[in-house]
Amino acid sequence: MINWEQTRELIEEAVFNYFGESLKDIHWTLLEDVWRGLNYQQISQKNHLSVNYIRGDLAPKLWQKLSLALGRPITKSNFKQIVSNLNADFSASEILNASTLDPAPTDYPPLNGFLAADSPHYQERIEPLAQKILAQPGAYLALQAPQGMGKTHCLRRLTHWAQSQEYQTLYLNWSQAEPDALVNWPLFLEWLGVKIANSLNIQMSYYPSQERRLFRSQDDLNQFLEDQVLPRLLQPFLLILDDVEALFDFPEITFRFGRLFNSWHEKSHFSSRWQALRLLFAYSPESPQFWTMDHELFSGAVTLELDDFSMTQVETLIQKSCIVLTPEQRRQLMALVGGHPYLLSQALYALKYRRQSPDAFFNQAPTLGGVYASHLYAKARQLQGVPGLLPLWRELVWSNSPLEANALGFRALTYLGLIQWQGNQVMIKNDLYRRFFRRIDPNLAP
Repeated sequence: MINWEQTRELIEEAVFNYFGESLKDIHWTLLEDVWRGLNYQQISQKNHLSVNYIRGDLAPKLWQKLSLALGRPITKSNFKQIVSNLNADFSASEILNASTLDPAPTDYPPLNGFLAADSPHYQERIEPLAQKILAQPGAYLALQAPQGMGKTHCLRRLTHWAQSQEYQTLYLNWSQAEPDALVNWPLFLEWLGVKIANSLNIQMSYYPSQERRLFRSQDDLNQFLEDQVLPRLLQPFLLILDDVEALFDFPEITFRFGRLFNSWHEKSHFSSRWQALRLLFAYSPESPQFWTMDHELFSGAVTLELDDFSMTQVETLIQKSCIVLTPEQRRQLMALVGGHPYLLSQALYALKYRRQSPDAFFNQAPTLGGVYASHLYAKARQLQGVPGLLPLWRELVWSNSPLEANALGFRALTYLGLIQWQGNQVMIKNDLYRRFFRRIDPNLAP
């Protein structure tokens, strides 16, 4: 058991790292007296303080501050035991290191759902590797992940990095494209070409109209890039495309888009001028149209898949949220949603801003009355929309151990973000899905 001097040193460093300030003398007096076994009445008499002031103001605020700094609930009754057993539970150095993650209470999770590109809360996964790829001449990179895995946040982060390297950047979201551009190839080329020109302040020789198209073919756009765009590039130009899955409902446009980007990448192998153009796009594979597509479509791209946060990253985000959870509650949270970025952020949002108690949150989470109602309903609808997938999914839902991946449907469940692989075996991704779908069985639909 550590002594009082060691306890004071540990608390002093943890509080200062977390809040950027030290405890006051009156706080240390209270802590030492509690450490030595005095009750509030005895502390009141010893220090000539009102017992009501200690019980109603001084002590509650102090226990709350220590709970945040040490990362677990602290009260008068458990203070000495918890601090004494730190080394047996998790080392004091780990506590102090965790407290340095955030020097003061923060606004994580963000109220608007988006982190700034340079946010200290951002947890990197594939970004260091992606940066190395994008630094290569003529780079062509694709990010693949189901909805809610943080693709847009990742693109924003990579855009911020590129701008810090003095790259010129253009971010486009296909879901915001003109509807006609998704069914008419010349309009598609025109939309893309005009966006590139505007981002570089290039005046077009004429503007689009219904009578006359700027680009009638891929060759027209290529010629425009070679004559007007590439010669102006003194630094790499990173073209970022988000929500590319919006194209998958239009097979002809998707095919031509893939062929266009592959050709641009191939040109960089033979032309130093084209090496300044770097391509980065992200898409969700949840669309059944994607499953039947020729996956050589993006053959020139290096494809990286965004995975869940690691356990260490989840612990970091819990710490940064300033939410106090017991070790058992943290274990429950990991079992419920794992490191799924969207599901985790919604959990922390509910606990912090909606003021839900952990018990209430865990009970309501797998229901259509909880914070995941829309997400769970969408997953149920996706499963219903794929013939033959429900029986396979039902087998997984009611299995308590991994199953052999001996059916093609498991690949579809992977694209939907519902399962995880262990070698050649698969299991349901988290307790949230298992508990929800067991609740609505046998129909597996709300």
